[in-house]
Amino acid sequence: GSVHISDNIGVNTTAPKSQLHLFRDDSITHGPAQTAGTGGLLIEQDGTGDAVMEFLTTGAQNYIMGIDNSDGDVLKITPGQFKLGDGTVHFTYGSTGIMTLQGTSARLAIGSDTANLDLDVTGFGQVTERFRIGKGGSSTPDNTLEVHGSGLITGSLTVEGDITAQNFIVSSSVTSITYQSL
Repeated sequence: GSVHISDNIGVNTTAPKSQLHLFRDDSITHGPAQTAGTGGLLIEQDGTGDAVMEFLTTGAQNYIMGIDNSDGDVLKITPGQFKLGDGTVHFTYGSTGIMTLQGTSARLAIGSDTANLDLDVTGFGQVTERFRIGKGGSSTPDNTLEVHGSGLITGSLTVEGDITAQNFIVSSSVTSITYQSL
């Protein structure tokens, strides 16, 4: 049956600070589902459904978060839906360590709260290994930077090394090329 408690619930505390307050004072770093687990919050699903929890601002917005049993047991966060994976946008993280943001209108902003394109970065970035633009594929790029397609540079270009090209075209609007020995 249902249980109604009109006050806060404290687990291991006599002075709960919220509606549900789980308190621990130990050195345990593993989850409660582990053999030696003794604390924390556990949401478990033993059937074919999903282990889920929902966050809701009444009458405004909801987010569902949990393990999607029908999609390889990935962790999903889905906004504005009744169940995990519904809708067109969701965030997933799987046991393979791959994180995705999926959906036709899904966009990721880094350093800003506005994403004008699929990936919108404001600030600085660094790639320490290899990076490919264009020509999708699953293989590792052969060079530090690979650009497959046309490019446009509207500022200065400094090259410290050789330029190798099959075709080197200089626009007719260029009035001079300066060679400078370093």
